Amino acid sequence: MKKLILGLVGEKLAGKGTVAEKIDKLADEDRITVEHLRFSDILIDIAELLGTPRKEASRDQLIELATSAERIFGKGCITRGMRRRVEKSNADIIMLDGIRWPTDVEMLRGFPNNYLVYVTASAERRHKRAKERKEKAGEEFLTLEEFLREEQAETEKHIPELGKQADYKIVNESDDISLLNEQVELCWERCIRPKT
Repeated sequence: MKKLILGLVGEKLAGKGTVAEKIDKLADEDRITVEHLRFSDILIDIAELLGTPRKEASRDQLIELATSAERIFGKGCITRGMRRRVEKSNADIIMLDGIRWPTDVEMLRGFPNNYLVYVTASAERRHKRAKERKEKAGEEFLTLEEFLREEQAETEKHIPELGKQADYKIVNESDDISLLNEQVELCWERCIRPKT
């Protein structure tokens, strides 16, 4: 079995985590091992080391940490950290969740067996999810205008352009999880599974 590096790119709250969970289940059914690596985990690990509990790091803090790291340690420093994590993995599929920089896609494409999936949804749908889910500190209080402003952050602004480079696109507009699952299953059968 060939090792596959699978990248997930998408706007915040588009459903990348849900897609990743479904891929994990499909892989498990096929006895394919998956390691799920989130780019944001590198930032959350740093925040935690500095005394901020995992669930208390706000999206604004993580954005500032990422842009500061890029400024201090050089363009692509988070990407380089993720590459080290990928190289240590022995899984059949290494799923990279949260691609958001051009250097992330360059790194992904640098592996011989790679695949990029774009998960997207409208800003209105994603804003509604933020208010309901409350994953990051303060998200439930964001107005739509504030949410849209965050879309212009350095860590977010490249995502639509990177999505155009994807091998497969999943549109997650519905509250009906079965519709998303159908799209993921189709992607798995036609695209991901044959590459492992």
